[in-house]
Amino acid sequence: MSQYSVHKLWFYYNDEWYETDNELGPCLGVFDTYDEALKAKAQADRQSLRKISSYDWLSDLANFIDNSIYESTFETQLLAYARAQNWHEFIIEHNNNGRVYYDLNPPKDATEDQLDQVLAIANASFHRIVEYKDVKECGYIKLNYDFWGEKVFDKLKADGVLENRSTPDKGFYLIYKPLKGRKSAKFPAYDMALDFGLECTYNCIQEFEEFNYLGKTYLEDAVSNFTMLKAYLNNCQTIALKEEVISAENLKSIQSCLKKMKSTAQKSVGDSFFSLSFDQGKELNKKELSGLIELLKVKPYNMYRVVQEINGEEIKAYVSEAGLF
Repeated sequence: MSQYSVHKLWFYYNDEWYETDNELGPCLGVFDTYDEALKAKAQADRQSLRKISSYDWLSDLANFIDNSIYESTFETQLLAYARAQNWHEFIIEHNNNGRVYYDLNPPKDATEDQLDQVLAIANASFHRIVEYKDVKECGYIKLNYDFWGEKVFDKLKADGVLENRSTPDKGFYLIYKPLKGRKSAKFPAYDMALDFGLECTYNCIQEFEEFNYLGKTYLEDAVSNFTMLKAYLNNCQTIALKEEVISAENLKSIQSCLKKMKSTAQKSVGDSFFSLSFDQGKELNKKELSGLIELLKVKPYNMYRVVQEINGEEIKAYVSEAGLF
């Protein structure tokens, strides 16, 4: 079944009007039907027209008319429509040595229907609907400092696998190293990024047992639903729940451990103290680790799934709002 996406178009201003090479920018949403995408595009076009920062629709929208021969017709039609809407106060007349020309300032209270009519007269669109057939995605992994802390970040930076980058958001990203030696925060495929993030998480948990969120936080405090965690771990092969029954002999040491972890859990003789155990004798089960991460209050990283190419058409890199509406 086909899906349809609505993408921003990339624009630039040539000191007279806005132009576009029809290059695709960021995706605003993916829809199951063309009609849903069409409604979303219409709404997005209206919003773009409202925030075009224009002082003159006649000038800024003129280049949407394919043939400059029709420019005067476009101006006549748009002015006629503006007058029919009683927008007289927004029409500014200029007289330059006998040459009369006009500006049409956008009224802030224009209705959706009025905006649609202006777009139709100008043959203007700020977005494009794309049918998803062949989609290529890349991935980014932004590490969470609150999960790891300085010691782990310093080690990964020294190893050359963590660098400060600004895309998609500012922060420290795991680095992909192709064979030719170039480094990039962008992994060529989302699944490749996900695998690398899980491997890095597993290795760092093993190497820095006390210097990560799981090592510094009591397990019952680290998850939103401990009962769900117990049920989940019961079905795992490589991650287990360690349960230590509290006795008179170990009570003091466990209470000291809870205090060190800044836990508010109250434990007494007969209660259980829980922790995680990773079976280092078995190969990492990435699905099991991914499920554990989903249950944690603080995640080791944020994953970004970015559409890179659709139907062979490259998506223009999103840097800022400049050039987009």
